[in-house]
Amino acid sequence: ALVKRPAWGFLGAWFFVILAPTSSFVPIKDMAFEHRMYLSLAGVVAGVVMGGWVGGRWLVDSGRISRPALQVVSISLLIFAGVVLGILTFQRNLDYQSELSIWEDTALKAPGNARAHNNLADALVKFGQADEALVQYQRAAELNPDSSQVHNNFGLALAGQGRFEEAITHYQKALAIKPDRVEACNNLGLALMECGRPDEAIANYQKALALRPDNAEAHHNLGVALASRGRIDEAVAEYCKALAIRPNYADAHSNLGVVLAQQGRMGEAIAHCQKALEIESDFAEAYDALATVYAKANRFSDALETAHEGLKLAERQNKQSLAKAIKVKIPLYEAGTASQEPNQPLRSAQP
Repeated sequence: ALVKRPAWGFLGAWFFVILAPTSSFVPIKDMAFEHRMYLSLAGVVAGVVMGGWVGGRWLVDSGRISRPALQVVSISLLIFAGVVLGILTFQRNLDYQSELSIWEDTALKAPGNARAHNNLADALVKFGQADEALVQYQRAAELNPDSSQVHNNFGLALAGQGRFEEAITHYQKALAIKPDRVEACNNLGLALMECGRPDEAIANYQKALALRPDNAEAHHNLGVALASRGRIDEAVAEYCKALAIRPNYADAHSNLGVVLAQQGRMGEAIAHCQKALEIESDFAEAYDALATVYAKANRFSDALETAHEGLKLAERQNKQSLAKAIKVKIPLYEAGTASQEPNQPLRSAQP
C-alpha cells in the first residue's frame, strides 16, 4: 500500500509502527491489552472517516444519491455510531470501577489464564470474599501448577481462614518451585508457628534472612519464634535489627518491650511499649503488653488503667481471644499481682 497507494498506505503503516514497541518479536505474557491499541487506532479511525467521505462523494457524483440525502444518512450514521459506542464505553467503564470487577471480567473472558484467576483471587481477598478467593486460587493452581506465586498466595488465603496445615503444603510447593522466594519462607514460618512448630519456623525465618538480610518482618518474626523458645537474648537482638531497618515498626517496639521486661529492663520496656502506641494508637495488643510490663514494674494502677483501655479496643476490634486474656489479667492487677504469662508472641507480621 505504501508503494501503490502511499496516502492510504501511510495510515496502515503507522498503525503497525505505533503498535510495534509492544507487539514485536519480544515475547509477552498477554496476547492483548486494549490500551496498547489506543494510539495505533488513530490511523484506522482517520482511514474510516476519509474513506466514508470519498465514498459519499463518489455516490453523489455518480448520481446514486442526492447531496441532501447523503447528509441525512451521514448524520444518522454519526448519531448511531455515537450512541452505540457511548453505550459500549459506559458498559466497559463499569468493568473498571474496581480491581475486583476488572479481574472478574478478565477471568470470564480468559478462563484459561492462570494469572487472571490468581489476580481475581487477590482482589476477592481484599474485598473480604475469602471463600470465593480460595476457589479462584484453586483454579489458578490447576491451570499453572508450576507457579510459585500462585501457591504462595493460595497459602496466604488458607492461613487467613485458619487452615494452616494446608497453607504449609502450598508454601512448601512455592519454595520447591522457587527456593529464593523470601515471602514464602516468611509465610511458611508464620504457619509453622501457628501449628506449634517453632524450631522449623526459626529455620525458615533464618533462610529468609539469608536471602534478604534487610527484611524487617523476618527479623521481627524470628524474634517472636525465639522468644517462644525462651531464647530471650537472641529475641532482643532480632527485634533491635528489625527496628534498625524500620524505626517505626510498632509490632517490634511492643514485642521488644515485653522481652526487655523479662530481662528486668523495665524502663526500656515501658518506653518501647509506649512508642508502639505512639505509632499505632489503636494497637490493642500493645496496650496489653504495656499493662503487663507496668504490672511487672509494680505500677499496678497504671497496669489496670492500660488494661481497661486495651480491653475496650479489643472488644471494639472483635479480638475475642485477646479480650478474654485481658479480662483474666485485670483481677490480678487489682490484687497487686503481675501476670506470669510471657505474653509472647503478640503478633507476627506478614510481608
